[in-house]
Amino acid sequence: MLSQSTIKKIRSLHKKKFRKDFGEFIVEGSKAVNELLNSDYEVISHYATESVPGVILITENELKKISALQAPNKTLAVAKIPSSNLDTGKSSLILDGIRDPGNLGTIIRLADWYGIEQVVCSTDAAECFNPKVVQASMGSLFRIKVVYTDLKAYLSSSRLKTYAAVMDGDESTAPRHHFNLILGSESHGIRDGLDLMADHRVTIGKKGVAESLNVGVAAGILLDRLSVDS
Repeated sequence: MLSQSTIKKIRSLHKKKFRKDFGEFIVEGSKAVNELLNSDYEVISHYATESVPGVILITENELKKISALQAPNKTLAVAKIPSSNLDTGKSSLILDGIRDPGNLGTIIRLADWYGIEQVVCSTDAAECFNPKVVQASMGSLFRIKVVYTDLKAYLSSSRLKTYAAVMDGDESTAPRHHFNLILGSESHGIRDGLDLMADHRVTIGKKGVAESLNVGVAAGILLDRLSVDS
């Protein structure tokens, strides 16, 4: 049986303030937890409603009490938030003001699919250890480095070719092995003149009348266009 103090501690990790204070976050669901267990992340505790060696057995009612999901899925783990250092030599997605957790999780998953090892976020972007981001990333978070920093400073120090996703850019792009791709939110685009720091401004030509594309969708299309087949 879980103690009230343990329940309170895990529930507190639903909030950013306590994730920062404790340096811990939660992972839920069989697939995501399995990805966590096979990663380099430090697992602090692992709870499940089915008896498995090394797992703390809990009831479904206890799982509901600690879960951030409306429909909890069998298992939940608490993991240590790792420290991450920037690497200006790695291909990166540069995310300016992406505040929606679902979009961030999707973009992390796309980075994993296309072999992009690093996602560099503005300091006001969604936090990658938010349970909604963790869930949307489907385990890709445990393979992709996500770092928060001043984007202008990062771009100034990077020697890679940089592309900016804008509405009035060039529709044609040549694939590259290493690059930066700047993406802004659907509603505000790229802010503060960051697009002017790019070597190339790129866009996705439209044939219909939709006003804009979700940033996750746009990221997928542009990554497919820019990435060299390995």
